Amino acid sequence: MTIGERIYFCRLERKMTQKQLAEKAGMADSAIRKYESGRITPKFETLNRIAAALEVPWTMLYPNNEKAAEAYISTYNDFIKEHPGGFEKISPDEAAERGLIEEQAADSLNTMQSQIHSEQILKDFAALNEKGREEAAKRVHELTFLPEYKKDLTQK
Repeated sequence: MTIGERIYFCRLERKMTQKQLAEKAGMADSAIRKYESGRITPKFETLNRIAAALEVPWTMLYPNNEKAAEAYISTYNDFIKEHPGGFEKISPDEAAERGLIEEQAADSLNTMQSQIHSEQILKDFAALNEKGREEAAKRVHELTFLPEYKKDLTQK
């Protein structure tokens, strides 16, 4: 299912017209028609606005996590081009605090990053022999004792 089809079905589930969705998302209804028909694909920021208007996580509108990750990376690449020398790596939560992305998008990105990291760790672990697995487990356990790597349990 394409992004446009996902927008269309989410909109129908909410019993919204294209015009109502466009108004709620702050865009022209002709843009919604183009997105739903697949003539154009919305940019990351636009899709966030549509998702917020539909009251769904933006990742729900992507065909898969790979496409969502590509969109996120593309947005940050665009940001880097627009702000040469002014880019610093920030977390999704920091990006939301600065108003670069919506809080809903930050939550989705945090979840997606966690899933991607977990999948990669499991793939890497599976590629190790028994001795490597023992060493990896030991190293991960050691990291849990270092304050800079511990999760701050007072936040979300």
